[in-house]
Amino acid sequence: MRKNHANWMGDLMNNNSPFINHPLNSIIIPGTHDSGTMTLDTRARTQTLNIKEQLEHGVRYFDFRIKLSGNKYYFHHTLCSDDVLCEKKIDFTTPKSDYALHQIRNFLIEQPNEIIILKFQNFLNLT
Repeated sequence: MRKNHANWMGDLMNNNSPFINHPLNSIIIPGTHDSGTMTLDTRARTQTLNIKEQLEHGVRYFDFRIKLSGNKYYFHHTLCSDDVLCEKKIDFTTPKSDYALHQIRNFLIEQPNEIIILKFQNFLNLT
């Protein structure tokens, strides 16, 4: 049975926590590499859990690689050569629960004491 770690940072703020007076930069933050690749072909996938599930398991650092193609944004994996296998369309304009940034937003509404770090890198076709 998987344990839910959705509020581990909030738990650190508990007066009984030995971490109550520790600054954020002294705490190990669990994170994932190529965080948005859970729906890609197995050759490009580094995660099997969606963003919401990663958050529930305690992940607080996300590494997103973004590509612009036409007017759509995609998660991509830089090691692939076949764009069909290496991209996942994301829509930043439509609130839909399965989109990564909406999952993060909804999680933060439910868990207001948590901190999430987002790293966006390997931008392709963005100027």
